[in-house]
Parts: sequence; structure tokens; C-alpha cells
Amino acid sequence: ERLTFRRGSILDARFAPDGQTVVYGAAWEGNPPEIFAAQRGSPESRSLGLPPADVLAVSSSGELAILLNHHYVLGWESRGTLARVPLAGGSPRQVLEDVQDADWSPDGKELAVVREAGDRRRLEYPIGKVLYETSGWVSQPRISPDGRWIAFLDHPQRGDSLASLAVVDSNGRKKTLTKFFAPIALAWSPRGDEIWMTWGADLRSVTLSGKTRHIMSSPGGWTLADVSRDGRVLFDRRAQRREIVVGLAGAPRERNLTWLDWSFPTALSPDGKVLLFDEQARGAGGNYPIYLRQTDGSPATLLGQGGSFDLSPDGRSVLTSAFPGRDELVLLPTGPGQPRPLARSGLNYQWAIFFPDGRRILATANEPGRGPRLVVQEVSGGKPRAISAEGVTALGWKAVSPDGRLIAAVGPDRRIAIYSVESAEPRAIPGIDPTELPIRWTADGRGLYVWKPSEMPARVSVLDVATGRRTLWKEILPPDPAGILGLWPILITPDGKSYAYSYRRVLGELYLAEGIR
Repeated sequence: ERLTFRRGSILDARFAPDGQTVVYGAAWEGNPPEIFAAQRGSPESRSLGLPPADVLAVSSSGELAILLNHHYVLGWESRGTLARVPLAGGSPRQVLEDVQDADWSPDGKELAVVREAGDRRRLEYPIGKVLYETSGWVSQPRISPDGRWIAFLDHPQRGDSLASLAVVDSNGRKKTLTKFFAPIALAWSPRGDEIWMTWGADLRSVTLSGKTRHIMSSPGGWTLADVSRDGRVLFDRRAQRREIVVGLAGAPRERNLTWLDWSFPTALSPDGKVLLFDEQARGAGGNYPIYLRQTDGSPATLLGQGGSFDLSPDGRSVLTSAFPGRDELVLLPTGPGQPRPLARSGLNYQWAIFFPDGRRILATANEPGRGPRLVVQEVSGGKPRAISAEGVTALGWKAVSPDGRLIAAVGPDRRIAIYSVESAEPRAIPGIDPTELPIRWTADGRGLYVWKPSEMPARVSVLDVATGRRTLWKEILPPDPAGILGLWPILITPDGKSYAYSYRRVLGELYLAEGIR
């Protein structure tokens, strides 16, 4: 039975304790997220009149855990301020900042939370007691009906949806139940003896011993939202795409260069004529094929598999990594030739780019069990050299200045700062906003293109790193904002005349299902 009829994105949905009410967060018609209540048999939903937020969980006593200022920060990772508010009405009481997800204990007294702490993402239950932490990220914490286990998705790569399903007990003993795959959502079964998951086009279950069972299949696009104790199921039926749009110097209008269903751009050539991108969803078979495409709209050329990081300054090679472990950098030729692996270093590479001279690589990487840091690696060979303390990262932007001497990176305090390649001491940037991220350096090395990923439309400014003076460069907004969950990434050529940007469009409809076992 369909419960929602407006156009936009369903964020999360949960059953209320009365068994008749469904509470959900949605961003309709391009508006900020809002929390609604729906009843079966009625096409209308009622706004709860709360500030812009998403719902994370509903307790057995009818109290909501909500996420204020919900916004995406990197890929699928989101963040906000955790708050509590009665379903019956009232003002939210803020609990904790930098939270991504949460769930109530069965008795409705405690919360399990996933939050960011420095360079780690932590699963805590109750709040303050760390059960698991990672340099990757964690999503979908769900406490079992008996309160003994917390199921969650363990993502090794920041922002990426690929994960393994795991559980952890109150003593921090973790058990991994599945191999590395691409789950979407999970919930405990009505009896609490299985974990149900959306897995591709299937709904499957996994027991605590790791045994899997196929429950049902759908034509695709069905995402599990919640399971009630009496066996009813909430689904979000999604139509989703990631698109790429380019704006070229002298062109009268932007051009859409989306190739399959989830096109993610990683580099734009300095002249704006060549786009490097990956395909990351079902149409690509799940192994992140790497493509080059002329921005004049010519067909894309498949180069390889595994996901790309950057295009070399001379356009002759692509920087990629061994997939899915990302424990080795590989140079993939754009023309004739064979892939060339670089020396293994024991690091997990979260992101990597070429220096302007093409002879060195800057990477954000970490050793197993350690936090990420900046490292420099020679293309000609040799081991990478750490140039920063743990917690300093550059993910998804052209971080190196044109002269190759400075790096724009984000420190443990999540502020952009300037780091020297030779010295790890950061230099603060006057006038920087803590929610801003860099895109690239200006051609003269005096400024950074910056923007707020949570902002729609995206207002890109040039920030002078010495004075803090800023100038608006461009305001970017797709013609139809419905269902768009933020712009990321944005690529700009060195001369600032051509650009590319990408966005996720997720259009959802909420359904109630019965009879699923």
C-alpha cells in the first residue's frame, strides 16, 4: 500500500509504537528535509512542525530521535545534531553534535549512536561507551529486540556504500557476518533471530551465524526502511541516478554527460576537453568501471575497472587503486600500454592525486588500525613519505598548489588549512567557514575555490588565502532540484573557465507491505 504521493526524497521512515502511524523524513520538491506522519488509507501526510530534520528512530514510549541540520559531507556520509522530541509534540532537545545515525534501546531509555570523533567514526552504546571505531565509516546501527546485539554496516572507504554486515555486543566483541558487498539498508526480523537487508534487487536475511536466506525479489529500487514487531514492512521505492553536468568555456549552455546510472566524475583535463569518471551502481556491474569521455558529448571509452582517483597532467595515465581493498596504487594508461602498479606500502588509500609536475602523488592514506594522514609517493618508485600527523586529509579536491609547494587540507578540527609539503605545521586561512571545503587552487596560487557541500544552490567563491577576501565565482543549481541530495564533487579547470559537477537524484515513494516472511 502506497503511503506517500509527493515528488522528492524519502530519507528515513519508522513505525510508531501504536502500530498505525508511520513517521518519516523527506525532502519534497527540492525543499529542506522535514518530518511527517502518515496513516494507512490516507494519501495525505501531516507535518510534525519541527525544524528541518530527519527521523532516525522512534522509541517504544513514543519519543523520536531526530537529526537536525541533516546534510551530506562526503559521498553517502551525512552529519547533523542529534535531538530528542516527543511524537505527541514539543520542542527538540539537542543531545549530541556530529552524529550520523542512532537507534533506541528496546526499553526506550538509551540511544546507540554513530558519530564522528576526530579522524574516526565511532559506534557508541550507550552514548559515551565506544563499542567500535574505524577510519572508514559506519551506518545503519540497529539494536536487536533483546538488546544483546547492534547490527551495522561497516564501510572501509569514506563515503562509499560498499560494506560488510557486522554485529557487536555490549562488550565490544565484533562479528562480521557477510563478505564485502553493497547493502543499502537493514532491520531486525520480527522475531529478532535474523537481520533483514536490501541487497541489490533482493530482500535477504542473515542469521548471527552468517547463514543467508532469500526472502523476496523486486523489479529494483525497493529499499528496506523498517520492520514492525507484527511483521509489517516499510519500503522506500527509489528511482535514483547520479548525473554529471559540464559547463564549457564559450558554450551557450551546460551539457549533461551522464553515461549509465551512477556517473561519478573524478577529473577534468586542464583544457576542459576530457572528463574522467567512474560508474558506481547496478548498470556498471558493481566493480566501478573507469571511463574517459570527450566533453563534446562523444561516446565514453572504457579504460578498466576498480575506480579512479585522478588524470595525469599530460593526460596519458589514470591514477587508480586495487579494488576493493584499495591497498595499492596503479597507473592505468589512457592509450596503448599496460597498467603499472606502484610499490606496495601496506597503506589503505582513501584518495590520491598527481602533483602538477606529474612526478609525485599526494594521497590520503592510513595504516591498518591507524588514522588517515597525508603521504607523498614518487611515481618512479619508492615508499610513500608521511608529511602530516594523523587526522589530516584531502579527499576529492585538487589539494596541491600550482607550484607544488602547498597543500590545502582539512585538519582534525575539520577546518581547511594550508600545509607545506616540507613542513607539517598548518597555516590558518583567514575568513574560512568551518563547513566549507576546497575545490582547487586558482592558477596564480593565491586563492582557493571553496563551497559548502550542504548548500543548495552551491555558491562557489574564490577565497584569498592570505587576506580572507572572497569573491563569488558562480552559483550552481540544476534546473530541477527535486530529489537532489547535494552537489558533489565540483571540478574546475585551472583558468576557471570550464567546470563539471555531479549530484545524486533520489526520488522515493513510501510503501507498507504485509505477509513477508
